[in-house]
Amino acid sequence: MLLHADCEAAAQLRQQAVPEYAVSRKETGVGFFLKFDVPNSLALRRFPSLRLSHVAGEHPFEAGSLDFILFINKGLVSTLEGATFGDAWPMTPDQIVLRYNEEQRRQDEYRLCVI
Repeated sequence: MLLHADCEAAAQLRQQAVPEYAVSRKETGVGFFLKFDVPNSLALRRFPSLRLSHVAGEHPFEAGSLDFILFINKGLVSTLEGATFGDAWPMTPDQIVLRYNEEQRRQDEYRLCVI
C-alpha cells in the first residue's frame, strides 16, 4: 500500500520491496523492522532519500493505532517499520485492518512521483 502510487518511481520501487530482498526482521515487542538488501543496480538514479508513512492500521483486540513507515535510501528500498502506539504489537497480525491517511498519502505521492 505504501508504494501504490501510479507513477514510474513507485513501480520501480515495488520491484525492490519483494520477499527475495528481505534479509532480516527484528521484533521489538511494540513493532518490527524488516530490512531489505536490494542490489545497487536497481537503484533509482538521482532519487532522494525519503520515507513514506501514509498507511496505518487498527487491530480489533488492541488499543491504539499501528503505523507503517517505508524508508527509501538513495533510490533503494531500505527498511519497513511497523510500530504501535498502544501496548505490544498484536499477536495476530493477520487481523490488522490497514487504512490510508489521505492527507499524508497525497504528500507522500507528491514527493514520490513529482519531485
